[in-house]
Amino acid sequence: MNERDKINYAKSELRNYKFLAKALKGAENRVEEIIAAIENYKPSPIVIEGEGSSGPKSYRNAELHDRLERRQQEYDVIKFRVDKIEQFLDGLDDEEREIVVDVYVDGMTIGDVASNNNYSEIGMKKKIDRILLNF
Repeated sequence: MNERDKINYAKSELRNYKFLAKALKGAENRVEEIIAAIENYKPSPIVIEGEGSSGPKSYRNAELHDRLERRQQEYDVIKFRVDKIEQFLDGLDDEEREIVVDVYVDGMTIGDVASNNNYSEIGMKKKIDRILLNF
């Protein structure tokens, strides 16, 4: 990945941070709901002729475990992305973090952030690029 690709990837992930954080919470809730369903699972006393007593029960329980596995994978992918963003932000000094969050998380313009930090817009763009190379 060249430098420009790395910078653009960092921008994209940072712009998606709020969405990813919300998606992580939703994914966590879905995993917890499935775990609760598995823990509370009680096989139906109904027996379908020709399938035996374990047919429907086994299928339902297996289906829940399959859903859990898929949701856990979804959660893991989102968590990895959120953790990477948070580790990146935690590794910045206060000024760098404020600049990056203002522009890519809170959506301020680079011009406004440059003005607030006594930079030219071009100087701010260069500073941001240098910061984002560490993502």
